[in-house]
Amino acid sequence: MGKVDRRLEAFFRQVQKHGYDPSPEVERANLEVLRLAGARVEKRLKYKPNGARGEDGRLLDETMLIALPCAAPACMDPVDRYGGREDQDFCSDACRMAFHRAEAGAAARRRLVRLYRGDVFDFLRCLRAESMDLCVTDFPYPNAHAEEHYDVLTVDHWPALCAELHRVLKRGRRAYLWANNEDTLEPMDVAMRASGFTRLRHPHQWIKTRRDGKPAGQSRGGRTHELVAVYGKAPVRPLFGRLDNLLYAPRPRVPGFTPKPVSVLEDIIRAGSQEGERVLDPFAGSGSTALAAAATGRRAWTCEVDQERLAYLGRKLDLQVRQLAEIGPGQLP
Repeated sequence: MGKVDRRLEAFFRQVQKHGYDPSPEVERANLEVLRLAGARVEKRLKYKPNGARGEDGRLLDETMLIALPCAAPACMDPVDRYGGREDQDFCSDACRMAFHRAEAGAAARRRLVRLYRGDVFDFLRCLRAESMDLCVTDFPYPNAHAEEHYDVLTVDHWPALCAELHRVLKRGRRAYLWANNEDTLEPMDVAMRASGFTRLRHPHQWIKTRRDGKPAGQSRGGRTHELVAVYGKAPVRPLFGRLDNLLYAPRPRVPGFTPKPVSVLEDIIRAGSQEGERVLDPFAGSGSTALAAAATGRRAWTCEVDQERLAYLGRKLDLQVRQLAEIGPGQLP
């Protein structure tokens, strides 16, 4: 039994024995346990003898509606993904609600995210000049692991890549580039400045935390933080929202990828763009940027060349992979 399962079991034992404790501290802890377990939690008012008095003079009491999906593959996996399912196909209301929430999210992603298969330079050349409102991306860093598994760009390719990013980004807009350390940031900074970008400020820092919110300790050569460099295409416009210098979030665990936390990406996208605008990530990777863009109501344009990663993105995002072969330069979007 996992840690979340044990906490969840203890929570329900407490409710059965003592009733639900409505104090804010206990409520926050309980909601976190339920969220980690994949539960849907709603607060509802119902009439009860010992509750507060409502507008109509009747007694009210606040209760918790807790719905836990069973997560059984036979119940949660769609038989006909696009044909819909009847409510009687589900074992409980919790499974029905969880399935329909997932389907609603998948429909939004299919509408808002465009995923292309091909080389990054071919993809960028297909984009019209000044067609993107924001760029949030993580360059493939040349290292032993990457060279063994993937054909990555070298530092020599970065000036041409940054020049294409400058061409497709609208005037006054920003580009946020991830860097794992200062050694990676230095050649990236040189390439971005040479292509016409202006470095706007000292980089933001993503502080990696544990699941309980406390800073993660360094282990096995891992880093406790990563950098997010900010560049602008003159004349730079003000931000649409606030973005803190230090961004705290747990490190996502996806084997074979170096994913960034969706919560941090959502904060970046909200600060640098408005709903309905286009967000560019020429290196799809694990799809975190596309997920964050769709979750905030933006349209994501992304590309990936590796077949294994494309297969993973197809499963994770439920997206149609588009081909670049029949698209000419400057024909997108």
